[in-house]
Amino acid sequence: MLCDKCGKEIPKGSVFCNYCGKEVTINIAPQEKTSEIRNYGPIPRKISYRKKIIILIAPFLILCLIIVGYLIAAPYISYVQAKSLMNNGEFDKATQAFTNLDGYKDSNELINETKYLKAQHLLKTKEYEKSIEMFINLVNYKDSVKLKTESTYLLAKQNSSQHNYASAIELLEQIQEYKDSSNLLQEANYREGVKQFDTFYFKEATKLFTASGNYQDSEEYLAKAFLLDHFQGIWKDKSGYENLTFKNGEVIKVLFPNSQDKSTYTWSTTLVGNELHADNGAIYYLKNDKLIEKDKDTYFGSTSFVKTGDYEDIPPEKLAPQIGMTEQEVIDSKWGLPKHVNKTTTAYGVNEQWVYDHYKYIYFENGFVTAIQD
Repeated sequence: MLCDKCGKEIPKGSVFCNYCGKEVTINIAPQEKTSEIRNYGPIPRKISYRKKIIILIAPFLILCLIIVGYLIAAPYISYVQAKSLMNNGEFDKATQAFTNLDGYKDSNELINETKYLKAQHLLKTKEYEKSIEMFINLVNYKDSVKLKTESTYLLAKQNSSQHNYASAIELLEQIQEYKDSSNLLQEANYREGVKQFDTFYFKEATKLFTASGNYQDSEEYLAKAFLLDHFQGIWKDKSGYENLTFKNGEVIKVLFPNSQDKSTYTWSTTLVGNELHADNGAIYYLKNDKLIEKDKDTYFGSTSFVKTGDYEDIPPEKLAPQIGMTEQEVIDSKWGLPKHVNKTTTAYGVNEQWVYDHYKYIYFENGFVTAIQD
């Protein structure tokens, strides 16, 4: 062992240094360390065991943390994505995304906001019918009621510009107090009235011109439509010899209306004052709920008719007999049934001669017309 003072080696167990006389100090620290190590030898084994447990449960803990983090973060991520869709104008996707969030934060409020923004977009892009529907569904959200009215107004103006006056009238009647809707309604009634008048729907035209008030020449049109509407229908003379039907700007005359020999003739008509002038020269006017027919040459006199109905049961105008017709087609033609039939049967078939008044004849071979003598 060594002396602490002079550093020289002295015998082990010496109390004093043989060289300098310094009392030797015995160092027991190593023994204490040895004792400490010996006394706490099992500790390293306990730390290793805990590490093993931590290593085993660490993946589970990490998985739990991931799941918890996902459950917390996923709705927020979806919420942010939904708002991004809304801000980018992808309104349908955004609405569905907010709906899927099932009340997360203010997602329910943002559903209405997204629909509102879409309705505004439809209004700006002139898709008025769709915007009206969306603003109606939004009820009182923000200024949806006002914007629904504006959409209706613009749709009505669009229909009018496209000459779809009937639809414009239907829309403008809903918003008569909005802006100049009442004036636009008057004009639309007038324009639709002219359209109905020109297509011979005089009853409907009368209603429209009445609704258009004093717009332009509405009163003149109204007087004409009212008069022409009274002409429309089926009129019968007292003798039953003929019927007259006024329809679509024409007069249809049916002679012998109750017999198989009835004939139909059609002429165009023109309103002149309070009279209808037909292309065949006949003139018609109304007097005491009766229709009076007079010829332009007054010496032919006049005929009185009473109204029996509207347009039903107007027989179609019959054709004249033609080569190739069958027997039934000839019967249904203007000539109708013959007065007499001469029949000849040969080895080649059956020949017939149909005899009519005024020396008119139709010849058949095996049931088909081969010649006509008029």
